[in-house]
Amino acid sequence: MVGGGDFGSTYKQLYKKFHRHPQIIFTGVISDINQKIDIIRAADVFVLPSSFEGMSFSLLEAMACGLAPLVSDAGSHREVVEDTGIIIEHNKIREQLPIALQLFIKEPKIAQFFGKKAREKAVKNYNQEIQIKKLVEIYNEVVKRRKSSII
Repeated sequence: MVGGGDFGSTYKQLYKKFHRHPQIIFTGVISDINQKIDIIRAADVFVLPSSFEGMSFSLLEAMACGLAPLVSDAGSHREVVEDTGIIIEHNKIREQLPIALQLFIKEPKIAQFFGKKAREKAVKNYNQEIQIKKLVEIYNEVVKRRKSSII
């Protein structure tokens, strides 16, 4: 688990429960980009238990890397993840996060399955070409509206 987020006591509880588990490493904040990349390459699951969030680029990056997403329903997580991972309620993170983590620990094939689906979805729906095309469409629509309002 990288970072501590805004769940200080929950993080401490998770650490207390899982700090000796061979598949879970608690790193704290990592600022070195190469170390972050190494962690992503070694991980099986991407956990983002936010109470509030917009569109998380880290979620899309993790999905593109084939990590199974375990996210809260904050922001647009539900729309992005859908059936490619586990979504927990943002107001029940303390209760649901440990249960979801246990599922991935006990059944690693679930993480592999979701990771594959997440990568497929990220590549299909969120690749750079598609995103640039959508942005150009938005700009064209704005220009079109401005021209019609001027006339």
